Amino acid sequence: MNMMNNICFIDFETSGTNVFYDEPIELGGVLIDKNRNVINTFFSKIQIPQNIIISKSASKIHKYENNDLKNEPNGGIVLNNFFMTMGTNYCFGGWNISFDVPYLRKLCYNYKRMEDFDRIDYHHLDIQSLVKLAVYLELLPKNIDTLDKCCEHFRINRNIKHNALEDAQIAFQVFKKVLDVFEKSKKQIYSV
Repeated sequence: MNMMNNICFIDFETSGTNVFYDEPIELGGVLIDKNRNVINTFFSKIQIPQNIIISKSASKIHKYENNDLKNEPNGGIVLNNFFMTMGTNYCFGGWNISFDVPYLRKLCYNYKRMEDFDRIDYHHLDIQSLVKLAVYLELLPKNIDTLDKCCEHFRINRNIKHNALEDAQIAFQVFKKVLDVFEKSKKQIYSV
């Protein structure tokens, strides 16, 4: 991955966990530059097709029912607003990013925006993997295995659980904290 590029931290809330059946219901994003400065943010709820039912387990997590989204913009409008706000000059970052990118790709495919999707750097930065590496290298405690536990460990406030924008912002904050952990360990190695 070219770290000189911007990073767009994204997060989706969805009607369930099966990308082939379920649909996104929220999209949040935080666009940063190479110096870790926030360039822009994005948030939108997304109307889902009438034939899709939000699963009970998903509803328990993000508190949405189908009726809550009936007056929200459809995926095409959301994508248009997302690309107008965020552009395409970045790679994606996020917590368990392999969950989120397929939902964006599906939206782009369904609304004929694959040309925009294909402009985005396909090298993704998974914050969960960075945390796992830090745990493996014993730079973080072994019990840090969820975003909630990262928030506790790094003292990051998490006011709303499972809100797409907040989770994208938290992934960015955890990214900065984990980079600091790696930087500190590098300095310790070189000072020996």
